Amino acid sequence: MPRYRQHPNKKKKSIGGQYDDCDHPNLQRRGRLWYAIMAVPRDVQQRFRSGGKRKIRFVASLETDSKIEAAERLPAYISRWRSEIANARRTNRDDEAAFNGGAFGWMNSLDRIENALPE
Repeated sequence: MPRYRQHPNKKKKSIGGQYDDCDHPNLQRRGRLWYAIMAVPRDVQQRFRSGGKRKIRFVASLETDSKIEAAERLPAYISRWRSEIANARRTNRDDEAAFNGGAFGWMNSLDRIENALPE
């Protein structure tokens, strides 16, 4: 009697990008080790550079093959990355304010000069 193959969706294999029986979106198993993963928001990707390119995600090895240990180590990485994102956003706002203040400062100076010139 011929043996039938198991349906491919029945068993997930450990290929990068799959969550391997994990319900937490920031945990990913690659091979035997667990990794912490978090997407970088688009508005701050330029602040985080990796090899000249914008960084689209943070990735760090949790250096364990235990899912329980990985889940315990994960919050430290997530909170650090969230604070880095908040700092990058704050820096973006400060840079924008300085740029806009400088541009409006120049416009105001030009207006004053134009008003001071005799007609």
